[in-house]
Amino acid sequence: MKLPFPMGTELTAIHIYYNESQYNRLINYVWGGPDQHRYDRMMQMCNEDVEKIIKHLHKSNTLFSKAAPDNHCIEVSSKIIHTYEDYRRFSINVRKAFADNFYAPKNPTAVCGGAHVHVGSIPKKLQYEICRDLVMRPYLPWIFGEPDEDGSMNVLLNCKNSFKEYAYRSAMNDADMNYYYFYIEKFIESLFRPFNNNFDYAYLSSCMGKDYMFRLSREYKTLEFRFMEMTETWEEQELQLHFICNYLKWVLERGYNWSGHLNLLTDEELQAIKPQDCIDLFNELCYDIGLDSDDYKPFIKRNLYPRWEEGRKRV
Repeated sequence: MKLPFPMGTELTAIHIYYNESQYNRLINYVWGGPDQHRYDRMMQMCNEDVEKIIKHLHKSNTLFSKAAPDNHCIEVSSKIIHTYEDYRRFSINVRKAFADNFYAPKNPTAVCGGAHVHVGSIPKKLQYEICRDLVMRPYLPWIFGEPDEDGSMNVLLNCKNSFKEYAYRSAMNDADMNYYYFYIEKFIESLFRPFNNNFDYAYLSSCMGKDYMFRLSREYKTLEFRFMEMTETWEEQELQLHFICNYLKWVLERGYNWSGHLNLLTDEELQAIKPQDCIDLFNELCYDIGLDSDDYKPFIKRNLYPRWEEGRKRV
């Protein structure tokens, strides 16, 4: 079965014995101090694990583009994928390579990346329509992303507030903050205007980095869905893939004359959204794009409710 567009994915995993508190202590070691050797050894072991996983992938003839450490995780990226069967084969082979080398999709002490999906060959005007639509759906990363994830899942609906906080937390100087803030503002403002084929949305979006729920990648020339978690099983990853494929086809079939209204929220208004509001909107979207929302109840239970119950901030 052919995918609606050429796609690619990045799958991540973390060592089963990884401990976040120990890692934080080691990355803050004093040069020449007692923890330096342990930190160096940890990095060496991670690189050795990558080599083992690469050998495993070559042995299973997996079409991957690269495998590398990604902070405390290992990430394997696919080549361009055109069919569902190839997507499934890649994902299952990578998951087996991870498991055989003591790496798992989840860790009780840390969040580790996700199963991000890149979509290529999207006409520029369709990219624009998708961006306009996604901006108004902040509930998607709250359903599909781990409740502890506070980066790469941020929504753009309240981008002014969330970015100011991000800049503050990152200790950016005023010049850096003004530079990035300018491009985020330009990108959001562009979505309020009629489509202009000469406007470089991909460039403006790439200036934002990887802190938001979607990204127009200038490097790969793709629209990246960043709000998908790395699920425990292929079956749940498949549900995420079905959601993206059905969503893309729905936007394409709906045409380029979307009459939806962009209405940015304040941070206070964003925090006031209730779980049931998200569920109702998500169920409606699933109906529109031809999916059974009941299939996604495990995501809601695992991700959406804890984000409220455990006091996770929604940004």
